[in-house]
Amino acid sequence: MPAIDFAALDAGLDTWATRLLGIPVFWSKQANQVVDGPHGELDLLSHSANGVDHTIYSDDPAPVAGKELIVSQVGNRHLTLNVQVQTWDQRLSKSARMFLERLRTRARWPSSLMELQALGLAVVRVGDLVILDPLTDDHDYSRASLDVFFSGYVLEVDTTPETYIQSTDVASNELTDVDGAATDVQIDTTITAP
Repeated sequence: MPAIDFAALDAGLDTWATRLLGIPVFWSKQANQVVDGPHGELDLLSHSANGVDHTIYSDDPAPVAGKELIVSQVGNRHLTLNVQVQTWDQRLSKSARMFLERLRTRARWPSSLMELQALGLAVVRVGDLVILDPLTDDHDYSRASLDVFFSGYVLEVDTTPETYIQSTDVASNELTDVDGAATDVQIDTTITAP
């Protein structure tokens, strides 16, 4: 699975939710959207680390002088996506809870999992459905919410050249005994220190 692609999450999660819900979906932080009919709203509630990020050293497949290693930071992440649906129709078959139950079931479709995998995400679980039916203009409309919990990892490569410089300095290639007398032991100065 690739690392989380944050640049693709806006459009990717929007497309994913629209396909699974079967209604228009937009991010709640976007400018007010006027939608006639049922629609969904997305909000990324949390983005947290799971544990400590780790440093990975790997050989550069195409090394250049002073850059023989690739140094990367990798870490696990948890994301919580809130999905809310609103519709004016209170019939159970057209209610917000029906659309969210559809998302809950379809979230584990193989096509859904592959779509999320391309974004670097895996579904951990789908939370409980919360009914939020508000009263507006003396009319109840159907609104419900649920959270989808994702897991993934981030990977960042350190591109600062100084990071990759390896020491090739040797203090001296002449060894002496404890009493200061010369010895015939030689140091191989062609070895590069890690």
